[in-house]
Amino acid sequence: MYNICSFYDDVFDEMQELLHYTLQELGFPSQISHHYIYNNMTNIIFGVPVLGEAGRNVFPKDTIIFNLEQLDPENYRPAIRQWTDNILTLGKYFTIWDYNQQNIDLLTQHGVCAKRFDFGYQKNLHRIQAQAQQDIDVLFYGSINYRRQQIIDTLKAQGVNVMPVFGVYGKERDQLIARSKLVLNLHQLDTELFEIVRCSYMMNNGIPIVSEVNPTTNIDSHFVQGIAASPYDQLVETCLDLLQDDFKRQKLGYKALEIISQRPQFLLLKDIL
Repeated sequence: MYNICSFYDDVFDEMQELLHYTLQELGFPSQISHHYIYNNMTNIIFGVPVLGEAGRNVFPKDTIIFNLEQLDPENYRPAIRQWTDNILTLGKYFTIWDYNQQNIDLLTQHGVCAKRFDFGYQKNLHRIQAQAQQDIDVLFYGSINYRRQQIIDTLKAQGVNVMPVFGVYGKERDQLIARSKLVLNLHQLDTELFEIVRCSYMMNNGIPIVSEVNPTTNIDSHFVQGIAASPYDQLVETCLDLLQDDFKRQKLGYKALEIISQRPQFLLLKDIL
């Protein structure tokens, strides 16, 4: 029996559902919880608190920690260094799942039992139906900083109806996606990691995505085929081009779904259980 636990409300809902439904497909009993660990189940944890060595006594020995953040012990940002130290410490006692190969390599170098989680298609997450009349040109959801605001402001200056939202999750966010012609994905920092957690859910629903992909962005070549990949300085141009071509935009959404459907999630998860 698996307990898919998040220590943050709403934030990891789709990730929890992805695992929950896929485990059930594989024949494993599973449940979703928040802030609660069960000693008689295998716990898979999202948003693990910064516990350090104390974590050794908090979770059962067979606990799996799912990391979705960048790991870099020498990063100039203290928060990233602290998080890396937390995961490396917890990794002495628990298995770590991670989607990023660079993180996996770092964890392995430190003697951590790390397994790579690859993203694929889950039929139960295919649930967003695009509206016939979409009144939002470009949707961006996530925190706003200077580099993100620059793109949003430039699009607005071109007359594009851009809707940036933050702290919106679940059905409310899905309704906004259904109203949107495009969803924009932007790096938050200079880490150059493709935001596969966010984009895989949209691909799973056949949503046209314009995503920042620079020459140095770390992205699986398989996913590049399912998005409108563009370097930062060409994002506005890419959005404008797609907004003027309904067929091209629709084709992009179909391609996104086609690409991720080639990777059934149950086959990918089966490999690491």
